[in-house]
Amino acid sequence: MKAKKSVMGLQVHELSDMVKRTKPDGSGLANKKVKRGEHVVGVLPVELRRFFTVREIAHREFEMIQSGIQRAIKEAGGAEKLADANRVELIQQQAVAFQRLDFVETGFWSAVRCAFPKVVTCRHVDIKEGWQIVTPHKECIDVIVLGCHCDLFAITEMGL
Repeated sequence: MKAKKSVMGLQVHELSDMVKRTKPDGSGLANKKVKRGEHVVGVLPVELRRFFTVREIAHREFEMIQSGIQRAIKEAGGAEKLADANRVELIQQQAVAFQRLDFVETGFWSAVRCAFPKVVTCRHVDIKEGWQIVTPHKECIDVIVLGCHCDLFAITEMGL
């Protein structure tokens, strides 16, 4: 008997399939030029370009759900006038959409940091025109510890 996949396993599998099927689309990067003082760390490889595109799709889907919720509230004449069942359903739709977006967003930036170790300690990383990965400083002075952003000075003061 084959074991059922976990919910997390299904999410990872679904995300992986989506990334593989997606054609990279950097059209949203056209106006994102590298600014003076920003440091180019590298260029996203094709697989991460696909992941970036899936991330952009997740953002658009979340925005569409948000717009639908706002429309439903407006049509009802205010949130308080929505039937309880409708209100609960809208809240659940919003929560699920946010969780999916957060899962994709976190996965994307984790993949970027793993592929480009120079940015693993950078708090601010961005993707610019030409799929360039940039940081605001040549050398990052932030350190990420167990998923939390910490100031290097504070870590030094703690004696770590």
